[in-house]
Amino acid sequence: MTPALYPPSPASLPAGFTRPSGRYMGLVAAMLASILLFLVLYAALLAGAAGLVYLTLTHHFESYGLWTGLFHLGCVVAALMLVAFLLKALFKRGPISYLSQHPRLSREAHPALFAFVDQLCAEAGADRPKYICVSSEVNAAVFYDNATRSLFWPTRKNLLIGLGLVNGLTLSEFKAVLAHEFGHFAQRSMRLGSYVNTASRLIHDMVYERDKWDEMLVQWRALDIRVSAAAWLITALVWVMRKLLQLAYQGIHLVHASLSREMEFQADRVAVSLAGSDAMCQVLYQLGPVSTALGAATGQLGMALEHKLATDDVFYHQSVYLAENLAQREAPAPPAPGEPRRLFRPDEVNVVEMYASHPADYLREEQAQAHPVPGPTDERSAWLLFNNPEELRRLVTQCIYPEAAAGKAPEVRPAAEIEAFLAAERAEITYAPMYGGTYEQRIITTLNPDKLADLVDTTALPAGTLAEARTALFGPELKARTDAHTARQANLQKLALFRQGHTKDKFFTVAGTRYPATEAATVAARLERENELYRAECADFDRQTALLHHHLFAQAPAAQREEWLARFRFQFGIQRAYETVRSVDMEAHRLVFQIQQQDTIQEADVARYVADFEQLRTLLDVALEEARTVPMLPLAHLEGFATLTDFVLQNRALPQYATFTNEWINTFLSGTTLSEERMRRLYFKNLGVLLRLQEAV
Repeated sequence: MTPALYPPSPASLPAGFTRPSGRYMGLVAAMLASILLFLVLYAALLAGAAGLVYLTLTHHFESYGLWTGLFHLGCVVAALMLVAFLLKALFKRGPISYLSQHPRLSREAHPALFAFVDQLCAEAGADRPKYICVSSEVNAAVFYDNATRSLFWPTRKNLLIGLGLVNGLTLSEFKAVLAHEFGHFAQRSMRLGSYVNTASRLIHDMVYERDKWDEMLVQWRALDIRVSAAAWLITALVWVMRKLLQLAYQGIHLVHASLSREMEFQADRVAVSLAGSDAMCQVLYQLGPVSTALGAATGQLGMALEHKLATDDVFYHQSVYLAENLAQREAPAPPAPGEPRRLFRPDEVNVVEMYASHPADYLREEQAQAHPVPGPTDERSAWLLFNNPEELRRLVTQCIYPEAAAGKAPEVRPAAEIEAFLAAERAEITYAPMYGGTYEQRIITTLNPDKLADLVDTTALPAGTLAEARTALFGPELKARTDAHTARQANLQKLALFRQGHTKDKFFTVAGTRYPATEAATVAARLERENELYRAECADFDRQTALLHHHLFAQAPAAQREEWLARFRFQFGIQRAYETVRSVDMEAHRLVFQIQQQDTIQEADVARYVADFEQLRTLLDVALEEARTVPMLPLAHLEGFATLTDFVLQNRALPQYATFTNEWINTFLSGTTLSEERMRRLYFKNLGVLLRLQEAV
């Protein structure tokens, strides 16, 4: 590797800088103990189930009749089912390896990257990775190509590099990221993670998953009590087992989360030792905008995929959004007198994150800067380490698109063309600053355009001429009201942490006033009342603006007025359908969540859920039938659809007659979600056109 591509490492470090802490070693011991306790519990349950099989096989009743024999047979079958319950998770396939999901790089194709990695591993005292794979993610990670094999004998670790991360980092920052990962490479406790993941997968399957085993038990319990008595006994035993395993699951994860956070601190120390304190902190500071940019890019590209258009470079779009994010990001708050400069500040409310695997960024920065280690900076792009990065970007971009059936594959176009398509889409949903963000945050009040004249009797406009009324309605008070609502929502989220017991803080601050934690519910109730007032003000504002433009367009040429009325009627049709579709989608997801929370589902539950889903299906069907009478109006990229329903369904049929099966529920959920997304897109696009028509009158 050309030495010029490898930023120099810090010249000196404090003694013992990367030595593991006592807390780290203590948590390793606790993790080992929790795994051993789980193995003992699992072995005890399995031995108990096997003993029950033996007991039922060898037990003899004094006399046997038909029902006695059936009961004895049922006890044997129940005991065998108990053994199957404990063993079935061992034979289920584990997660797919990263090696089969992501492209693997070779030393011959990317010599500079591998030389960079070799030198970094040598300085970190870590083994070189067996393989280096790449993905589109904003991430870098250590993984085993066979997690099960790593449980029993030494297995070399592999390195996953997310090109979404590379796309937003400099060489110095990229070195800090890889140094952090090689800090994990050097941690022997990494293997404990494999044991934890395996144990978690077993427990999760037994406690939370429901499969054919559970269906058989439900069917058995539905039989005559003389035949199903053993099934009810095993149901009680399984319930007790699941509760015990659930406690084990929570305990293992609690210890593992604590160890994981300490492992992150330890890996951060390695990164600081090889790249310097500032580079490590700058990476943390950059991750937010980089992740947000990639999320925005993939979200927009998902919309383009609806039009059978695919980009050849997702990272081109990420760069566009990243530039916007960085331009809008506020500079870090200046330090208080006598305090060092910090990129992060503690959250106002400290959340008790018992199961978080990573420490808060401000804590990681505090550690990195506790003993500042200066390091040289290299502002060049990390892409310099990859040969032919354009081809690699195209290869990884292909991996983010799902496989399509023959004849339905999207058309891959240059990223610049796709971005122009997306820019035109965004232009329709970008509203003028005069609206102060009020239309981006909510759904406007549904008003029938053919009854706007009735508003004259119920709605008063601001005093003065129509022009003065418009100035008053869209004045600075509008943005102030929206900003106040946004702040109120943030405060309600903060107060929810107190009400749900997720923080142990004794005080909180709202609107500059400090309150004791005991008043969280009272303050939240007050804010909710203010929200109700805000919604009433918005509804009044919507009626006033509709009446205002009803008067303004009455003075406009007939063609201009008819165009506005047609667009208003279209918005009215969209909103009526959208409100129903959104309600159905939310309720369907609530039902699924409710189903997932139940340990067992009885026949009466099944009948109730089928009736609930059928009611939702009927509501959706009625809404879409009504939407079939709403003709589509011209909008960017939405040509070729005659009615609103044609656009929402696009030749896709929703499932008929609800049934309590995974296939029906999943098909219905995907249908409601896709319908809601398309309705939402249509709502905001048409609203943008409607607002621009009103601005022009």
